[in-house]
Amino acid sequence: MLIHGLLFISALLGGGLNALAGGGTFLTFPALTFSGLPLLQANATSTVALWPGSLSSAVALYRDWIRYQGQLLVWLSICLVGGLTGALLLLRLSPDVLGTIFPYLLLTATGLFAFRSRLEKQEKAAKPAPDWMQWLTIFAVAVYGGFFGGGIGILFMAMFSLLGMRNVHHANALKVLFASFVNGISIVTFVVSGVVVWSAAGVMVGGSILGGYLGARFAQRIPAHILRIFVILVGLLMTGYFFFKQS
Repeated sequence: MLIHGLLFISALLGGGLNALAGGGTFLTFPALTFSGLPLLQANATSTVALWPGSLSSAVALYRDWIRYQGQLLVWLSICLVGGLTGALLLLRLSPDVLGTIFPYLLLTATGLFAFRSRLEKQEKAAKPAPDWMQWLTIFAVAVYGGFFGGGIGILFMAMFSLLGMRNVHHANALKVLFASFVNGISIVTFVVSGVVVWSAAGVMVGGSILGGYLGARFAQRIPAHILRIFVILVGLLMTGYFFFKQS
């Protein structure tokens, strides 16, 4: 019961953080590893736990991304292929390799979150990038997201800015939609491969949905910089823990 309570609270806070500032993976993934799950199962189960909140956000923001319907089919197809590629790469790695890689992934995700403002406010291109560059960049971010979801939203926001998208609301809506598709195909891959721990995922899904709802309701009451500092500190602590664990 104590472990289930820990997982529920981590998902509750993680869902709230995703609704407020992002970074929910920094809470759900470590909580699952602390509960005794191997890295692969922890990553897969964390993705399942946080996905419903992401999907509901994408539906809520449909007015901003539906205007790109002429390009959505191609973009989302690339997200699916990239997410599938990343998930399959993850499944093929040995536990020892995963143990070596994951601290660096956590460090990368923490760095992305810490510098998200600079990344998202990079000087925008004078004109939209050519289609092949858009497709290649979407694919690269989707592969990363399928392999490890931490920081994928920040990467997508930075990508939209660098590729010339000027409307931040449209970019945010597309970010949520793309991440939902990447994580969705990853979940299908993880479920088929039998690496999702459903006893943990069932507890956490409820927490993440409730956290996402409460986070959206109280988004304006908590200073954004406080949330950012908290997420960065958690990310650094978890990164240090996993580096220490593999030494």
